[in-house]
Amino acid sequence: MCGIIGIVNQAPRHQAAPDLYIGLINMQHRGKQGAGIVTYDGRRYYAEKGPGELAQAFIIPSSYEARQKLAQLLASQGNEERWTHILPPTSVSSMLGNSGIGHTRYGTAGISSHLNLQPIEGSFHGEPFFLAHNGNLVNAKRLRQTARLSDGFSDTVVITTILSQSQERNFEQALLGLIRDLEGAFNFMVLYRGFVYAIRDRFGFHPLTIGRREHADGIDNIVASETCALDVLRASRVREVKPGEIVRLEPNGHITTMHFTQDTNIKLDIFEFIYFLRPDSQWYGVEAGQARYQMGRQLALEHPLDVDTIIPIADSGNEAALGYWEGLALRGSRAIFRPWGLFRPHFVSRTFIEPVQSQREQYLRLKFNPRQSQLYNRHVAVVDDSIVRGNTIAATLRLLKEAGVASVSMVVSSPPYRYPDFYGIDTYRIQNELLAQSLNGNTQSVAKSIARRFGLRKLGYLSLVATLKSVSQLSDGWLKSKDFYTGPFTGQYPAGLGDFAT
Repeated sequence: MCGIIGIVNQAPRHQAAPDLYIGLINMQHRGKQGAGIVTYDGRRYYAEKGPGELAQAFIIPSSYEARQKLAQLLASQGNEERWTHILPPTSVSSMLGNSGIGHTRYGTAGISSHLNLQPIEGSFHGEPFFLAHNGNLVNAKRLRQTARLSDGFSDTVVITTILSQSQERNFEQALLGLIRDLEGAFNFMVLYRGFVYAIRDRFGFHPLTIGRREHADGIDNIVASETCALDVLRASRVREVKPGEIVRLEPNGHITTMHFTQDTNIKLDIFEFIYFLRPDSQWYGVEAGQARYQMGRQLALEHPLDVDTIIPIADSGNEAALGYWEGLALRGSRAIFRPWGLFRPHFVSRTFIEPVQSQREQYLRLKFNPRQSQLYNRHVAVVDDSIVRGNTIAATLRLLKEAGVASVSMVVSSPPYRYPDFYGIDTYRIQNELLAQSLNGNTQSVAKSIARRFGLRKLGYLSLVATLKSVSQLSDGWLKSKDFYTGPFTGQYPAGLGDFAT
């Protein structure tokens, strides 16, 4: 899962790079392995990218001009280190141009290498273009053979190479030809000649929203993976990029659209609502945080535990825990809600998207510190969004027992994660590590087996029906259960398995 953003400011003097950087900061939770920005000023491209989160990726400029500017700034400030907190950093503020694209990387294909940092540069008949991608292609192996690339290259490098090799004379026709040969989940952002192209696969697995910002100098058009990026840029939400649609942002402030297929079938990835989306982001009018709250309310109906303290696994479990607590209160429960019972210092970010298993385990201990004053001798219910590998549950239980809790139960605001995902999360790489996959039986028997394994008093999963209902009921009936992709819970893959079928 990655974060992508594209912007075209109508006024040439309105630089795109600071907006792209601010937008990416708001989508940092979607990927922390690397980040990149490319802008265009009508004459040349400016590119900066690097490994790590935004602050690390852009701390040392790659261009000579930007490095000189940073050196002058450092010299003027002596030994002070305030320059590390400049927003945007010197490398970004030195990038000219009113159009550009940006990317935060969570690698789902290819190795963690500088070669796979995005946006990726290509050349169409001698003219540069840049491409950023969120998703995962299931026919990347065949495409690598077509592009004559090794397995170490990401699917984004592969498709950029294929587009560069196109014999079409028109860039948009080459783009159409490429897209029609892709299978799986993909949202693209392409920068070419000052135009930004935003493309969404025919199932619309992942979010991509158009925003518009009007001011005295004209109109700025923005497309981003999450609406929280539009909000911080003070852009109003226009609409979602439709499944099977190509949206072109133009320097004159106009937006034009085309469709690469009419064979569309909307399948929103339910895991976006469960985990990935920031709580204040909206998708098809449904706020992710409100959906998680409703999942918690549904949990209270399905699993009304007799406990005296409720705590979330922060942060993605916060809203569900609140909903669960309020749902139990309506049933007469006198349990106390302790949102900071497991204190989380926010210098440690998401452990699920750490690329190495050993790193995940180390960060889990850094991520939470139980507050004994709130937990000692209490019968605790822990609320989490999902159980994938079981790392969080095992580490959390150790911490809670050290804090002296009387007992621990757990409720999960999604069904058992039984099957790998191939459309944007890298669980296809660790199929044998999926906790629920190794257990036979229905949801109740799986829950009992996991509870016994970890020493939980009780464990309850939210049913799939209730999970989907929590989102659909907030859409005023527009979204139905059939409109969601639920592969990790059902093993159903609407775009097929491609290379992974054998």
